[in-house]
Amino acid sequence: MDLKHRLRIAIVQTLYRFTVPQPLRTVQDSPFVLNENADPALLAEVWQELIEAGRIVPNDVYPDHCKLSPALKKRLDNRENIQDDLFLYGPEALR
Repeated sequence: MDLKHRLRIAIVQTLYRFTVPQPLRTVQDSPFVLNENADPALLAEVWQELIEAGRIVPNDVYPDHCKLSPALKKRLDNRENIQDDLFLYGPEALR
């Protein structure tokens, strides 16, 4: 798996464990993200890609704090298989 792809999944895994939006600086210290040993610039790039793809959404009051999109959170809460998400697992994940 490509590093950017692994970082996307690590960010989603991390944000799923929080009930309130989190800033990137909190997410970058999670074990899922730390295991990837990624450059902070690359992590910020992936964070922005997730926002642009609508998988994470910025908070209205603190725009640097994000949470999972309601649709993605619902799928994870319902234990649905998200491997059909082309941005997270398909060809888009490798770009």
